[in-house]
Amino acid sequence: MTLRTPAALDVIREMAKVEGAVVGAGTVLNPAQLDAAMEAGARFIVSPGLTEPLGKAAIAAGIPFLPGTATAGDIMRGLDMGLSHFKFFPAETSGGLPALKALAAPLHTARFCRPAGSRRKARPGGWRNPSSNAWAGAGSCPRGQSIL
Repeated sequence: MTLRTPAALDVIREMAKVEGAVVGAGTVLNPAQLDAAMEAGARFIVSPGLTEPLGKAAIAAGIPFLPGTATAGDIMRGLDMGLSHFKFFPAETSGGLPALKALAAPLHTARFCRPAGSRRKARPGGWRNPSSNAWAGAGSCPRGQSIL
């Protein structure tokens, strides 16, 4: 559930009551939103970018954290913080799969998730890439499987 509406935290609270539901918060921009999302029941956090305060807060909280990155510097900063998984965002405007492959080659320990809004057929072969091993967005996890 993205934190782009005033009702988002209430929705997370209600969704978290569903047995077996793994609810996350997206568009988390700062440590205060991180705390509010966790208090509401979010079990993982997605952010459009990586800032030091948010990254450190997520790591200290021990919650799975998927920050958006689009440059080598962003990814290296995350790796230096101890993160290993990133959302390639904004994927299409950052060069799509060719850009992701170029970044993943020297930063081979990083793993990437393409955002749900990326057009699967935008490139020949879609988004098939060993470094891109997950998708973000509602409906991206098959029924009966966990993303954690």
